[in-house]
Amino acid sequence: MPQSSPTAAQLLSRITADHGCSGQDLSAVDFDQLDTDEPLQFTDCTLTRARISGTALRESIWINCTFRDCVFSGTALQEAQFTRCGFYNPASVTGAMFQHCSLSSTRFTGCDLTLATFKSCDAHDIAFKDCQMRGTGFEATDFSQSLGRKRLNAAHFDECRLIDARFDRLDLSSCEFSGCDMTGIALTAARLVKARIKRCTLVVPEIGGADFSGADLSGSSLDGFHLPDLRAYSEMQVSAGQQHHLLRGLGVKVVPD
Repeated sequence: MPQSSPTAAQLLSRITADHGCSGQDLSAVDFDQLDTDEPLQFTDCTLTRARISGTALRESIWINCTFRDCVFSGTALQEAQFTRCGFYNPASVTGAMFQHCSLSSTRFTGCDLTLATFKSCDAHDIAFKDCQMRGTGFEATDFSQSLGRKRLNAAHFDECRLIDARFDRLDLSSCEFSGCDMTGIALTAARLVKARIKRCTLVVPEIGGADFSGADLSGSSLDGFHLPDLRAYSEMQVSAGQQHHLLRGLGVKVVPD
């Protein structure tokens, strides 16, 4: 006789006792009902049309998990780690929603975040490495942390595919982008003061009204990067081999010596 799948209540009990689980469908689990202070680990689990909330997932570890049409709402995910997880549903062409979540020091590695939305989240020191983030949107998300009278900004994007991603009107000052494909990225009215955007493909970006003062774009490709679109760019650094792209946007033709 085939063994029946555990009920949501049984899964909650198992997760609490074992500090996580593997190979389970967690779609019906109410994470807000978890009663544990221990870090939880989930491996090879699936969640479909789940609404994930609560405070029990701080420092949680997720490996090879799939989230289809899921919403993280008011979820405490500080220092959580997501490794090789999928948040995109190709059948419905939708990504996951993170809204009003705590994402400080959260790590995403090798994840598919295509069309995901991060809305009104606290995300100081969030990091993405080797992630697919085509069309991913960040709306009213805060990458800062108060330290006395100072506010420190930090976010890290390493080797990510940020094609057509949306960062409009965000404060990205001092944030780091390294080796990313940022083709067509939307940075309208964004603040990128002293941001580090190194070895990136920053081709045909939407940068109207953006502030790139003191930004370091060393090694980045800048075809279609139009200086007149910027609000400010004092002390911005670019590689010598890319200056002709910027001059072209100013109507200056570069010819050989």
